[in-house]
Parts: sequence; structure tokens; C-alpha cells
Amino acid sequence: MRWDCSPDKDGCYRRLGQPDLTVLDECFPGRIAMTDVDGLVEINGRFLFIEWKRRGDVPAGQRIMFERLTRHPEFTILVILGDPRTMAVERYDVFRDGRRKGWRECGLSELKRHVRTWAERASRASQASRASRDSR
Repeated sequence: MRWDCSPDKDGCYRRLGQPDLTVLDECFPGRIAMTDVDGLVEINGRFLFIEWKRRGDVPAGQRIMFERLTRHPEFTILVILGDPRTMAVERYDVFRDGRRKGWRECGLSELKRHVRTWAERASRASQASRASRDSR
């Protein structure tokens, strides 16, 4: 996902192409509403969702969804607190195995190390499962 939202550009996806999914809110019971995904990557059947927050914490409904989604071992959710315009990162949290791990202070370089570690593990896990299948 790369786009140029400079004031002199007329093709900014955020302004012109991102749908307003709140029109679907009335389709769901109670206060359930759509959530957006700020980032998603898949490596060999393992999924890393990234949720970026400028301030505050994960709302209760979103937290419950993250916990339920990550009960499936293929899913990891990384929540980042920071400034999305400058990419200044204050801290991150991880949801895995149906549980929230807790906020950890960090900067962008530490966050990148964490994401690289996830990618390496996802690659190794898939290679190990293929090797196991091949040996049968």
C-alpha cells in the first residue's frame, strides 16, 4: 500500500478510495461495527495484522475480537501506539494465542526487529510443517 497524499495530488487513496463502511453498521446487532485493518501480511499461512493507534488503548470490542481471532494459531495481531505521520513509535502490544501480552515501550527500530522476528518464525514454522508432511 503506497499512495501519495500530498496536497497537490489528486489520487490520494485515503481521500478518494477508502469506503465509509459505517453505512453497514445498521446490518449488525447491538453496537457491533466494522473495523479496519491498518496492515496485513501473510507468510505461508501465517497472518500478521497491524493496528495503529495514535492515542489511547484498544477499545473493548476490538480487544475481544483480537483475542478471539488469535485463538487460531495462524494469527498474530500487533497493536502500535505512535504517530502515523512521522512513524514515531512509543510502544506496542501483541495478541497471540487468544491473549494480550501487554504494552512494551519501543521505538521504530525495535518494532522492526519484532516484525522481522515474526516473519522469520512464520517462514520456519511453515518449512517445518512441510518437512513433517513430506516425511510421512
